[in-house]
Amino acid sequence: MAGLNTSQEAELELFRAVIGNNPDQIILGYESGIVIDVLPGTERQIQVDYSQLIGSHFSAVFPAHFCTTIQAAIDRALDTEQVQFLTYPIYPDELTVLNIIHSGESVFWFEARISALKLKHFDQRIIMWSSRDITQRVKLEKEVSYLVDYDELTGIFNRRRFLAQLCDAYKHFQRYVTGVSVVVMDIDDFKTCNDTYGHFSGDKAIHHVAQVCAKHLRECDFIGRLGGEEFAVILPDTDKEQALNMAERLRFLLESTPCQLDDEQWVTVTLSIGVSQFEPDDTSINDVLNRADQAMYRSKRNGKNQVSF
Repeated sequence: MAGLNTSQEAELELFRAVIGNNPDQIILGYESGIVIDVLPGTERQIQVDYSQLIGSHFSAVFPAHFCTTIQAAIDRALDTEQVQFLTYPIYPDELTVLNIIHSGESVFWFEARISALKLKHFDQRIIMWSSRDITQRVKLEKEVSYLVDYDELTGIFNRRRFLAQLCDAYKHFQRYVTGVSVVVMDIDDFKTCNDTYGHFSGDKAIHHVAQVCAKHLRECDFIGRLGGEEFAVILPDTDKEQALNMAERLRFLLESTPCQLDDEQWVTVTLSIGVSQFEPDDTSINDVLNRADQAMYRSKRNGKNQVSF
């Protein structure tokens, strides 16, 4: 504890004894921003030597953009005399002044509480900045959020997210009557691929289709996996001819881009594709999906590896 008289040290020692083995990291400082003590906490992933922080203003250690956020919370705590809550990331690479004993992650997330305390032997109020490492919780929340919207195998929209996007496109069509096309694609002879090369190779084929198609779509387009080996694409602001040209381009790209199943095995993956558009008489997204699906099955019946409207 830096620059304290005997009474202040005794009061802070008592304070430390009260909070004891707190799992949270606690930084104590004057309202001016000068740090007087740091309690590292018992539960944290990032291991930092904060001894260099004691006696310095916290801005001497943390990056400017982060200090702006913290100072604003401190000012609110002083003005309102209420606890301030905030969540923020810490990037170890930005803490060049401190000795980081161990990190292991490129970013750590913390949930903090900042409050102003009045202690008997201190003229200034004391700022207590308590922070809890929530990195694992944030990572889990991001993973769960990702799986809500994205297909785990391919990384494109899952069925739920794609249909939600299609609903938005339908509402836009109803309001502005602009051309919106829907493309439904199904991998040809997928069962044969599974039976011949195994289900793992089938997964590779599905992933291959998703990646090739996603790479060659426009930024405004949306692709999703409807299930199994079936995919769909939303093409905003496209007429029939443009949609057919895009569908044919995707078909050609797949046919001309072999899929690698293993070190020695490459296969050609082809698609049967159906195209449709929203029409004024449509009552739901099911109408356009059914038309595109029927067109896709016409492509299957007519020999596969082709586009139908």
